[in-house]
Amino acid sequence: MNADSIVLELNAEIARLTQARDLLASNTSSVVHSMSASGHKVTRAPRKAAKKRSGMTPEGRKRIAEMMKKRWADKRAAAKKSSK
Repeated sequence: MNADSIVLELNAEIARLTQARDLLASNTSSVVHSMSASGHKVTRAPRKAAKKRSGMTPEGRKRIAEMMKKRWADKRAAAKKSSK
């Protein structure tokens, strides 16, 4: 074996090791380690971020407020009629 073939084999081995390291590094970022209640180390997948709920639009909030005001006005009017 001459020096050139040894260098080529070393470069190939370095490339394989680099690829293996990158693969392991990408997998470890998606794993979360925590402790169980009994004190043992537990490996699990990370939790997904909670999906943000869409809130009520200002127009919808205004529409509901107007409907509630009307409802309570009708209830007050009905209570006045029944008390007379």
